[in-house]
Amino acid sequence: MNKPLDGLWHFTFEDRVMNWSQGMFKIFCTDEQRPLDLSGIHRLIHPLDRFKWELAVNQASLGGAPSLFDSLVVLPSGKTVWVRHSVSTFVKDGNPVGLEGICTDITDLKMMELECKIDRHFK
Repeated sequence: MNKPLDGLWHFTFEDRVMNWSQGMFKIFCTDEQRPLDLSGIHRLIHPLDRFKWELAVNQASLGGAPSLFDSLVVLPSGKTVWVRHSVSTFVKDGNPVGLEGICTDITDLKMMELECKIDRHFK
């Protein structure tokens, strides 16, 4: 199993700019020279998992508790990867001023879980 790949992102409400680490570009395989925005990531998440992203972003935007969830991501190439998302608020002077997150490619882990379930089912 490969070591999971992590990517970090940061978004500010004031200038609506999203910054990505190199890991984010590797996970999301984007050819663009600039990061996707929040809605761009939302579009890549499988439709059955999009509500998790929406809930996490909305909760963090209001200064709520950090969120941690897994989603299936469909890349522009059609390849699918499993991503574990952590979304939280960053605060200045007691007010939410932006969002930050960590994305981890957990595809290998999910495949191992599936293999274990299949093995248990057929034994």
